[in-house]
Parts: sequence; structure tokens; C-alpha cells
Amino acid sequence: MKLVETTNLQLLVRPTPPDEQDKTAATPPGRPRGMSQGLQTQWNAFRAADERAPVVVCATSTSHIELVEAAPRLAPLRQLLWRHPYGLQDEEEEVEAEEEAEAGPAGAEEGEEEDAPQRKRRRTAASASGGGGGGGYTFEQLLAAVQASPEQLHAALAAEGALLLRGRWRAVDGSYLGGLLEHLLLAAEQEGMPLTGLRAAPLAAGLRGDGYHPAVVAHCLGVYGSRVAEQGQGQDTAEGGKKDAEQEASTSGAGGSAAGGVWALDTTKVCIHFAHKVLKSGSTGGGSTGGGGNSSSGGGLGAGRSMGLREFMTAWGRAVPEGLQPGLSLDMLKAEALVEGSGAEARISSFPSAALPSDPAQRFSLLFAVRPRWAWADLEPFLAGIKVPGQSAEAVLLRFARASQATPDSPLMYTAR
Repeated sequence: MKLVETTNLQLLVRPTPPDEQDKTAATPPGRPRGMSQGLQTQWNAFRAADERAPVVVCATSTSHIELVEAAPRLAPLRQLLWRHPYGLQDEEEEVEAEEEAEAGPAGAEEGEEEDAPQRKRRRTAASASGGGGGGGYTFEQLLAAVQASPEQLHAALAAEGALLLRGRWRAVDGSYLGGLLEHLLLAAEQEGMPLTGLRAAPLAAGLRGDGYHPAVVAHCLGVYGSRVAEQGQGQDTAEGGKKDAEQEASTSGAGGSAAGGVWALDTTKVCIHFAHKVLKSGSTGGGSTGGGGNSSSGGGLGAGRSMGLREFMTAWGRAVPEGLQPGLSLDMLKAEALVEGSGAEARISSFPSAALPSDPAQRFSLLFAVRPRWAWADLEPFLAGIKVPGQSAEAVLLRFARASQATPDSPLMYTAR
């Protein structure tokens, strides 16, 4: 809200009563616009106006309040979602809860003392890979803690890759989600499913035996792909659709939504996952530095680790599924990694834009800390997450950076103000 003053005096009057509105109309009902009135008609209108009560000024004003659209402040959302990310520990706790429910009270009492030390060891080991310790937040709790409209909050939750489980939102540990994706790809290959036609119900049923909750499987499909058909559509036979429906019903765990329908994986997102995995496992010192942050791909910011570009391309080609190898290109990683140097000395480091702060000032501060000088082609992919109402990304850039050219033919380079 903003108070705007004006040099003109504004007179405030009461609204015209409904029975008087037709009398004050400039054009009588039924008269086409543009058709002039006769003198007698105008005279009758003036005489009717003299008979009405005078307009009474109730108040005066020299200012008014304007509502100006403001960008949502989403920094608290990321902190809340990543406070207790869903991970291996949560999976094991759910499996244990289901086993105890199936065993009944008597079975739980008999195995309580025997399994307690083993459970403690498993949970301690699982805590190192993320997860556990909390159940997330409801949408109403997040809406009260974050300055954003409901629509903006829903969009931010989707951008963060948040998981909705039992009515609560939370992030998913990147390593856990990446491992689930690889299990899903393996299960799809065993079932003979193409990446553009994954039937979620049989995949969720098969992965249920590995401890993956059907709702988390559906979330993984949503993060790395999109639904192309609802349950029962696109099936080869009616029996196949019926079988998928039965599997979907059998895998819909307590409190969680079932995974159903037919999905197509986004090959670029899948390749990006394996790129971050290769960079994480094969990086060595000597790259660019980056800040903290979380990413659904599990890559995180570079943190000073890099890898030879040629070595990376070879390892990346071996890591991705066989059908995706011909389409590999560095263009996929424009907003996911930084390449320093050229030729045989070129090195690459993980730098996902999804892990950068949403606040423009913090984002540009981190970008120029990583690289003091940016060419527009390199900087543009990292501006996509900046949204300021009424301003383009280029306009926001000029607030925090200055452009310069070494020669008239040289490309523009941007440095911090």
C-alpha cells in the first residue's frame, strides 16, 4: 500500500440512488450512441435535472491509497521446506510402522526389545543421508509464514519440487530422489516401458517392495516428467488398464495418494540429474566457488569443485540411459553448470540456478562473487528465476550491474555495481 498525494482537490459525493441513475444518463435508454437529441428532448432533460436534489459534497481529499503489486518473499519457504526433508529415514520409519500394524499389538510387544537397537542403528545411519525429524507443514501454515498469495505459493512449491504427503508439504532429499529416479528407470526397462509411456501403477507396485511410498513415486514422476494420460487411457487392452487400477489400489498407502496414469519423462531433466551425479562424484578442487542452497536434482552449488570438461562428457555419456546418449549436449546445462577456460584446459562445475536465492540482490551478489565478469549469453540462464512485478529481468540486471565493452565489436560484459 502506498499513499499518493495530488495537487487537485477531490470532492467526494454519495452514490447516486438507483432510481435516479436513469435520469442522469447521458443517452436515454434505447437511443443509439451518436444520435443527437432534439431541442425539446434536451429541454425536458434540463427541467428534470432542476427538479432533482442538489449534489452534496460529503468530504474532500488531497490524497489516495494505491495498491502496488509486490514480488513474493519466498526465502522463508525454502528454509521451512528444507528444515526436515523427506529421505531414507522417513522411508524406514514408514516401513516399520506398516510392519507393526500388520503384526498387531502382540507381535509389536514381542519384537520391541529385540529390534530397538537395530532400529536405532538404521536411523542413525540414515540421518547422514537426509530425512527424518519432522513431518512438514500444511499449506495454511506455509501461507501464514510466507508473504505470497495462494497462487504464488502453489507455484513456488512446484518450483521447489516440494512433496505433499499426508496433507503436509516438505522437500525431498536430493540424493534420495535421484536414487528413486534410477530405480524407476531400471524398473521401467525391466517392464519394457518406453520413457514416454511409463505406467505409474505397476511401477509404484514394484517399487513398493523396495520401500518407496507410492506418493513419493508419483512425486518423482512429476518432478522429472509430466502426465500424458489418466488411469486407463492409452492402455493396449482393457485388461491392462484394469490390472493397473488394481495395482494402484493396492499401493495407495495410508494417508498418501496413489501413483496412477501414464507419464512421459523429460529427457533433459533426466540427463541433468546424471550430470550433477557425475560432477558430484568426480569433482576435484580448482573450480569456481559457490554458495549454499538446495536443488531437487541433488547437485547443489559448486562449492569450489570442478571436473575436466572432456572427462565429464565421457563420464556423462556412460551414466545416462542408452537411449538418451545421442541427444547429450552442453546446452542442457546452461542453467545448471559453469564452464571455465577453453580447449583441453576447460573445466566444468555444478551451479544449478534452482539453488540460487530468489531475492534479486542476494542472487546478483552470489553470481558476481562466483564470477566477477559475465557475458550476457552465460548470465541470461540464471536470470529466469528473478521476478519483479512491472520490471523485466534486463531492467533488474541494470540495477545491480553495469555493462561495458572493451572495443565496439566486443560483446557486452556485466560487472557488479
